[in-house]
Amino acid sequence: MTRLKDTAYPDFKAQISSSDLERNYSPTDEELTFVQGLVSGPAPQTAMMVHLKMLQIMGRMLKLPEVPQQVRDHIARCLTFARSPSLKELGRFERSGNRALKIKKLREFLDVKPLGEKGLAWIKHVAEQAAEVKHSVADIINVMLEELVRHRYELPAFSTLDRAAYGAREQSNEQYFNSISSKLGPRTKSMMGSPQKTENKAR
Repeated sequence: MTRLKDTAYPDFKAQISSSDLERNYSPTDEELTFVQGLVSGPAPQTAMMVHLKMLQIMGRMLKLPEVPQQVRDHIARCLTFARSPSLKELGRFERSGNRALKIKKLREFLDVKPLGEKGLAWIKHVAEQAAEVKHSVADIINVMLEELVRHRYELPAFSTLDRAAYGAREQSNEQYFNSISSKLGPRTKSMMGSPQKTENKAR
C-alpha cells in the first residue's frame, strides 16, 4: 500500500498549533449562521461544524472520534459553548434520525457531492488515463485528487484511491507488455518464454 504521506491526500499534522487551529478550524460568520440555523444545542451544532470543517479542510467526512480532541474543543469554543461536548454526547446526534438530511444540507452549503458508484467509475477512468503517463502510484493518486477537487467531489477513503491507482498501473503495464510482445517474431517470443533454452544456448 502506498504511504499516505507520499501523496497530497489531506491528513492532520502530528502537532496542531494554535495558529493552525485559528486559521483552519475557526468558522466564519456565514458558517456560524448556517449551522446555528440548521441545528440547535451544543452537541448537534458542534458535530455539524466539525463535519463542515472536515469537508473544507480534509475534503471528506470523518467519524468524530477520528478528529483530534483539540480541534473539537476549538470548534466548541468558537460556538461559545462553556465546554466541549463529549464523544458520547456527539454520538447521540450522529445516531439521530435526521442526521442524513442535515448532512445533505451541509454538502449543498459547501457545494460538494459524495462520489457514489458513477463517480467511482469515473475516477477509475481518471486513474487509467494518468497511468499512461505516470509510473508512480503516488503520482497517479495525486492526479485523481486534483480531479476530485476540481469536480467538487468529496474524497473517498485513501484505500479506495490506492486500489484504483494500483489497478490502473497494472493495466497500463500489461497493455505496454502486450504491445511490445505483438511486435516480436515467433522465435524471439519462444526464446523469451523459455529461459532454460536461452541459458543452454549460452553455454
